[in-house]
Parts: sequence; C-alpha cells; structure tokens
Amino acid sequence: MNASLARNAAQATCIAILAVPAISSADEPQFTDWSDPVNLGPVVNSSSLDTGPRLSPDGLSLYFSSNRPGIGGFDIWIARRDCKSCPWQAPVPLGPNINTTGNDSSPSFSPDGHLLFFSSDRSPGGFGSGDIWVSFRWNSHDDFGWVPPVNLGPSVNTGDEEFGAAFLPARSIFGRHTFYFTRSAEEQDIFETRLTRGGVVSGPVTEINALGALDGEPNFRGDGKELVFFSQRDGSVNGSVDIWSATRAHANAPWSPPVNLGSPVNTQFAEIGVGMSFDGTELYIVKGQQLGGSGQRDIWVSTRERIEEDDD
Repeated sequence: MNASLARNAAQATCIAILAVPAISSADEPQFTDWSDPVNLGPVVNSSSLDTGPRLSPDGLSLYFSSNRPGIGGFDIWIARRDCKSCPWQAPVPLGPNINTTGNDSSPSFSPDGHLLFFSSDRSPGGFGSGDIWVSFRWNSHDDFGWVPPVNLGPSVNTGDEEFGAAFLPARSIFGRHTFYFTRSAEEQDIFETRLTRGGVVSGPVTEINALGALDGEPNFRGDGKELVFFSQRDGSVNGSVDIWSATRAHANAPWSPPVNLGSPVNTQFAEIGVGMSFDGTELYIVKGQQLGGSGQRDIWVSTRERIEEDDD
C-alpha cells in the first residue's frame, strides 16, 4: 500500500470509530431579537471576498473562505479568540492538508468538533466542479490537526457543485445522523442524506422540497431545533437574497414554514452567507460592499441572548 492510500485508510479507521454525542432534549429555549449586525472589521475581513463563516463548537475559532492571497483561488482561513467576549485575532490559512492550489471553501463542523466538512474542486478524487470532503482531527480544539480529507463519494457529489454542508447528530448513539448540503445545478436547493455516527454516507440523497428552491448553506443550532439558511424565495427584501430560519419542536419533527429574519439582519442588498453558533446566540452573516467594510464581501455578526426562565 502506498503512502497516500495508507493515510486514507488510517483516516477511514479514525472516522469509523468516532462517536458523536446525542442532541440535548431540553425544553425549547427562548431568545431575544437579533441585534444590529456589526462588521468584524479589518482584522478579520480583507479587501478580497470573505464568505462562508462557521464557528467552531467551542465558539473560539471562526472558519471562513477567502480569495485573499494564499495557496489557491479560495482557501479556508481561521481567526481565533481567547474567550467568547474577546476580540478576534488576525486570521491564518489552514495547512496544506485542507487548502490546495484549487478552490477550498464552505467549512462546517460536526457538533463534537472532530469532523470538518468543506467544498473543494481539488483533483484527483473529485466528481465535479466542487465536491464535499471530510477531514478528521483527534483533538477537537487543535485547528491545525486535520488529516488529509476523504471525498464523501458519488451519492453526495455529482458533476454539479456541492457545498454548504451541515451535520446533525441523531438523538442516540444507535441512530443514524442526518447530513444536509447545497447542490447547485439548474436551480440551487438543499438536500439531505443519512450518515453513520462516524460520518460515512449510509442512505439515499433526497431534496428537501419543504424548504423551497434557491436555498443554500443550511446550518443548525446545536440542539437541532433551529435552522438558518440563505434564500431568494418570495418574501425576500426587494427580491434580494436574505437569511431565513425554520424551527421544530424536536429533532425528528417536521420543520415549520421558513420565516424571513427581517430587519436588522436582512437589508435591501444580498445577505449571501450565514453561520449560527452552536448555542444560538451569534449569527455570522456575509454582506456586500454596498454596506461598507473592507472588501467585496465582508463577515458581520449579529447577537442575541438566551432568556432564562424563572425557577418558580
């Protein structure tokens, strides 16, 4: 076995034995309204295009994709902070296991922080213009511990572009986990499939017709009861791309009809990317240069607080 195959086999073994924690069954939390979004500023944003923000499960690492000077066209970058109320530090690119001379973008975590899903047009090993790949790390806090990634295979990846992954664990260690992603063909829609607890595709791929067309980049609050995504569906401000949300009573319940998050999250201009923190209190939004900032698209953040119920 050559070195490349050996690395892939070792990673497959690591992923296969990974156990993902169950989603909490706590009562539905209540939150305040989202605040006015704030630009993350020139420490994080650049004069280039910065997009696809995703916060790590511990809330201390912000992954995003950018076409600023790096290894390839788009690379995945990481900004860190020492605490959730601390300022962001200057971002650095992930290592060559993740970034290539091609386009690497749209990062997303498993809730335990051991798996990283992302889109890449790297070769060899791909099926189309952009495929979803998955990497593993032993230490869920080591941002540079990712091993060489594995392609999710032809049931997820096609000749079209796949991106915007979201991994939702089952409620028990015996269940199968759900994997959501965006596929861009004649239209752009959200699809789902089943995964084993180690992140291996184990079911058919189906389109989520209940959410509608022209949707993208789904991601969840950590308890699996709230979904955010971008969409240009009817009801968007001035017909632009907006951030929408849907909720459900529990992880196996159907989703509510999506609701436009409205002002101040959405504007008359396009909000073309979104990432929610696992605790549901931070919303990272991609906005264009019409609203000011550092570059072609910048990352902004809106926040809300969880409302604690009285014990009595």
